[in-house]
Amino acid sequence: MNPDIPKSLQIVRGQPVIHSQLQELNSVFENTKVNVKIIGGYGFDALNNYVLEIKNKFSNLNIELLKDTELTGTMRPVYEQSLHSSYKYSLIILGDLFFKLDNSVFLRNLFQLLQFSPDLIIYVHPNNHPKDSDLININPLNRKVTNIFLKSDKFNLNKGNLAMAGMYVVNNELLKKLSINEGDFVKEYCMRLLNSNNDIYGLVTTDFVSDMGTAERIGKIENKNSTFRINNLIKSQKSALFLDLDDTLIKNQEAKKLFDPNMVNIELIEIIKFCNTSGILVLIITNQPGLAKGFFTLTDFQDFLRSLESYLSELDAYIDDLFVCPHHPDAGWPEEVTELKIKCTCRKPETGLLKQAIEKHNVDLSKSVFIGDSKVDSQASKAMGIKFIEFKKSKIKTMLPEVSSSLLDTGSNNYDYI
Repeated sequence: MNPDIPKSLQIVRGQPVIHSQLQELNSVFENTKVNVKIIGGYGFDALNNYVLEIKNKFSNLNIELLKDTELTGTMRPVYEQSLHSSYKYSLIILGDLFFKLDNSVFLRNLFQLLQFSPDLIIYVHPNNHPKDSDLININPLNRKVTNIFLKSDKFNLNKGNLAMAGMYVVNNELLKKLSINEGDFVKEYCMRLLNSNNDIYGLVTTDFVSDMGTAERIGKIENKNSTFRINNLIKSQKSALFLDLDDTLIKNQEAKKLFDPNMVNIELIEIIKFCNTSGILVLIITNQPGLAKGFFTLTDFQDFLRSLESYLSELDAYIDDLFVCPHHPDAGWPEEVTELKIKCTCRKPETGLLKQAIEKHNVDLSKSVFIGDSKVDSQASKAMGIKFIEFKKSKIKTMLPEVSSSLLDTGSNNYDYI
């Protein structure tokens, strides 16, 4: 990295980061005209001169530069842009982000959440450095943010691995009303909204989004393996590993109240790592009838999942997204939750969860597999035309080549990317 120039002008994959960002946004919003406000502080003149040179290349963007003269933290430029905006919502992107987007997925998932009139949307994804990231907790049933864990806090195994990706959608009307114009955006604004019970939604993205705040991270973005991974992540139709939870990734736990690393079927970790490195989505598809039966609460389940995510991160592995059915059709348990005792279309072998995952992430069924242990997993997979592989520890040595050849056009040799 060159310490004498702003982060937005650092060269990553052959061009300044700001150029890559504008290129991606111009492509995403190809059918409309959008206003883009670039706020700079340190090195503003150099940034301004560069943007003036290239802005005409991006015909879908009305680009305006704003100077943050006081440098009082990330909160001020976010607030200042709201004062200049005539729109209810603004997409905020940090200047030290390199990203490549699947345009249709990006817009579709964003517009779906905007239908709920959120106060804030936080883009999140798992990463390989959760210990120095701001992390959040999302209710898996309604996608609302229930906790924010600041990287300045003492790290523990219960924070999970849903890291803030550096992209936010802010409600400008609320920003103006609260008039918070100093300090750190996450600490001063996101935390305040959370503590005030505002409607904050987490949007799990599987686009390639990476901060390039260090030379080491820039190196990882530019290496051969990252190119291979990026190309798979931004394909219009993506490969996915659908994975059952109980008796597959973990030993069966009817009551998910306390996580123990010994629950994890460690044999699957190399397959998950192969997918992570190759840009293949890892999507959990799980029935959790214990929620309906009252065996454990949603809070218990969220705590359990965060501990599982944290443990996987210690092994350099992660889950991209998770889809949960909390229902059960039959009554008869002392502490059952009445509103969850229904016959639904998401409980496997029904295909509702798979359909949600496929639509959300643009999954190519012909290049995907489902690993599970049960008949309902097999039936749901077959109903959607997805190749099913039964999880057996005795088969684990042959599973990685089989999964690899099923997921990648180039064949099983790609598991050398682990």
